[in-house]
Amino acid sequence: MNRSSKQAALVLLGIFMAGALAAVIVLVTHESDGTSPIAFTNSPPPPTSFTASVTMTISLGRYSSCESGGYRDIRSGGQVEIVNQKHEVLALGTLTRSTLASCEFMATVANIPFGERMYGAKLGNANRGIIWKTESEARSTGWSLTLGE
Repeated sequence: MNRSSKQAALVLLGIFMAGALAAVIVLVTHESDGTSPIAFTNSPPPPTSFTASVTMTISLGRYSSCESGGYRDIRSGGQVEIVNQKHEVLALGTLTRSTLASCEFMATVANIPFGERMYGAKLGNANRGIIWKTESEARSTGWSLTLGE
């Protein structure tokens, strides 16, 4: 075999090996349904829940304290429930008073699952009702509520 024949044979062998390697990579990294069988353990799983804020501001009017009179049910330590349209509790939070000088209470509610049609915030007495939001609204703005005059 002369030198040019050897070079041609080596080039053909290189092309064949590159093609075989490419075929192996395709077969190893893709199942028949187009998904990858390789699990990348460094990638975190996609989120399944979100966190939203709930703010309740009380306008005192005739009351001298925001935790007295008709607003006794809205207080530090009070529970905030996020419910779905079936009124099933999805997540809980706890109200804290933002400052002693104001009558603003806040809660951060974590682990609210994605996928509900509507989300409602319940706090205080049952007669206060539920304030409803879409998932998009709840995720982007949370709930900002006001009681009083």
